Parts: sequence; structure tokens; C-alpha cells
Amino acid sequence: MLWPMEQSDKRNPRREELTEQATEYLKANGLASLTYRKLADELGVAPNTLEHHFGSKDKLLEQLLARLANDQRRGLQTRMAANHPTPADFDQYFWAAIEDISEPENDGANKLFFELVGASMRDRDLYGEFLSHAMDDWITFIESALREHFGMSVDRSVPVAHAVLAVIRGIMLSRQMVEETDRGFVDEAARLLGPMLKMLVAQEVPPSSAVDTE
Repeated sequence: MLWPMEQSDKRNPRREELTEQATEYLKANGLASLTYRKLADELGVAPNTLEHHFGSKDKLLEQLLARLANDQRRGLQTRMAANHPTPADFDQYFWAAIEDISEPENDGANKLFFELVGASMRDRDLYGEFLSHAMDDWITFIESALREHFGMSVDRSVPVAHAVLAVIRGIMLSRQMVEETDRGFVDEAARLLGPMLKMLVAQEVPPSSAVDTE
């Protein structure tokens, strides 16, 4: 699941502990009936303790999903650092991200992502920070990987990072919209798209702004 990156709050160990516990609960139980009271009961704390550390439930959910995204990015970073990938390997890493999205334990988190996207379209003032991180943190991560691990130029890496993120988010949305019995078709579409994205990574093309149109 592609989600904003946030640093762990080392200055507040109790908040960090609650975040870890709540994240594990989210991964195991999903979000359908999540309330502060139910979560507080599961964690053995009072609801006002969660309110003190996280504020609103929406802010808590953002923090939990940020933690899941951190875990996902760290996994991809570790894999790339260990294997020294080349542009020819890009589709393997693309598919690894899709497989992570497809894990049943991530289904609830993926649904919440699009719920928050919809809410942010209605109220950008309330969810502006979420929108910024949901795009900027992942673009920065993908763009850096394209430069550092796949040898792409700075000018080319940003638009290609947007293309990669748009494709992955589209697959996420399609998997949520179709019947569960049809998700295999979406996964097969992702397999077809991987090699197409690899062509963007493997073939360095001048950015559109640099093309002579005269």
C-alpha cells in the first residue's frame, strides 16, 4: 500500500508505543468498525489517552497508515540495497509493490486510503497535510530510487515517478472497485503494466520541455 512517510516520534515514547500497538490491531482487524472506544479497549487504555496523543480519530488513522507505509518503503529500500538493481530489474520491484498491496492484511488500509482521499477532496483545509504527504513523500521516494538505483537523470526521474505512482494507485483503486472474484484480472493487468513502466526507466528520454518544437 502506497502511503506517506513520517518519522517515528522518538521524543514521545508512549505515543510511539501506542502507534505500534494500534498499527498491529489495524493490520489484524481492518477498519470497518474502528472507533476510539473499541481501539482503546483493545490497547488497554482510556479513550481520552488516545485523544491526548493523537487528537481526532482521522489523525490517528493517518498516523497508523503512515507507519504501514514506512514499513513498506523500508522493505523496498532494503531489497534494493541488497540486490543492486539495474533498469532491467525494475519490473521485479514494481511487482513486489503490487504484491504487498494485494496482501489481505492491507485490504482495510487500502480502503481507508481512498476514504481519506475522498474526504480530502471535500475539505482540503482539514486534510491538506494528508494530501501533501500522500503525494510528495511517495514521489520523493520513487524519484530517489530511480536516480540512485536505476541511473535515471534528475529531469527524467520526476515525471517517471509520477507515472509509476499513478499506475500503482490506479491498480489499488481497481482492486477495491471490482468484485473479489475479478481481482485476478487486475493483478494480471499489473503484470502487463510492469514491463511498460520498465521501458520508461530503461530508456532515457529528454523531458518534454527540452524537445525542440521548431
